[in-house]
Amino acid sequence: MFQKADMSVMDWYLFWILMAIPFVNIIILILIMLSSNSNGSLRSMLWAQAILAILVTILFMTVLQPYMREIWNFLSQVYPINQFVS
Repeated sequence: MFQKADMSVMDWYLFWILMAIPFVNIIILILIMLSSNSNGSLRSMLWAQAILAILVTILFMTVLQPYMREIWNFLSQVYPINQFVS
């Protein structure tokens, strides 16, 4: 599917539609990243997205984690949970 040297606009549309479907996107992502026959630019873009997601996750876990209690307290004051319970 994504093995051509040059991808058309419709190929890119199909790719982004598949990326919008939950769980299918993870399978497609892994298949394209690990396939040696897939489009080089698409594979490079997916590797860059995966590395960025890993870095953001590490950043969240190391830098923002100590502040999560303060963020939660602020959000619970702004949006009280009791108002949504009937």
